[in-house]
Amino acid sequence: QLFADDLVFKIAAVTKLTRNIFLAAAIPLLALKLNVGGGEGAKFWSWSTMKKSIPGFVLAFLFVACLRSYGDHMLGEGGRAYGLLSKEEWTRFHSTISTFGGHYCLGVAMAAVGLGTSLSVLKGVGYQAFLVGFAGSAAVSFTAFSSVVILHKVGLIRPQARENDPDEAKR
Repeated sequence: QLFADDLVFKIAAVTKLTRNIFLAAAIPLLALKLNVGGGEGAKFWSWSTMKKSIPGFVLAFLFVACLRSYGDHMLGEGGRAYGLLSKEEWTRFHSTISTFGGHYCLGVAMAAVGLGTSLSVLKGVGYQAFLVGFAGSAAVSFTAFSSVVILHKVGLIRPQARENDPDEAKR
């Protein structure tokens, strides 16, 4: 962790959640656009097009995000999460699920994507998809870097002091 500041952690969390929310909307919309293709008589909002276009993981993400948010909301109102779990139990519960999902399920999902990807399929996608992905990654990187520089310049974040750094004593 480069910046030992609670504000930086909160900004990073909000940034990550905002990005995920926009991705949850962008992925299905892009998939719908590609599946419909603008052909004559194509129905953008038809059930069959939606079913083909929206990946299950996007729906699962939105569902779990709503479950977590509502549980936190219930605790914030002074009650128990879903009428069952105290704050400590709720924190331990979602932390355990998150750790399991992050370490094991994500690894299995990445392996499945790798096993299901072949070079011939990637060649068929075309270079435009890779350019769009690169442009998106570059935009996110530029925005993140610029945000850190600006927040540092205005004094909202500061570098964390490193242990055993002789130059730190000079500052």
